Amino acid sequence: MRQIRYKRYHFDCDGKLITVTEWGRIIKLFRVYEDSETCFTSPSNIGNTDNFTDCQFINMADKNGVEIYEGNIVEIENTGLLIVCFYKGEFKLQTLVQYHKKRNIYASIYHLEFSVFRGDIYQNPELLATI
Repeated sequence: MRQIRYKRYHFDCDGKLITVTEWGRIIKLFRVYEDSETCFTSPSNIGNTDNFTDCQFINMADKNGVEIYEGNIVEIENTGLLIVCFYKGEFKLQTLVQYHKKRNIYASIYHLEFSVFRGDIYQNPELLATI
């Protein structure tokens, strides 16, 4: 079953990252008369900011078991660093060169199980400069 989960990146009015929260996880709630109940957590905003970006979990992990989200930067041997993107209804990989040129040239995500998670474009912007 597909898991619908997100990471929400909260920014201040200057565009600086404040914090990261997760939402959409199914959690178990315990009640007095029932064994348990599941629910879907909703997103929350931090402080007075409406400046945020949601990045969806893509239901895949790297070769070390790290969950991959949209906006993550992964490394595949002999390919270099790639950014996980959502384009035309599906998750894709984009090279850093294509990302900087704002070109819509993408590759399949089917080899992500051989990748290694390196960071994400919001918490690790220094990785974007490694082209």
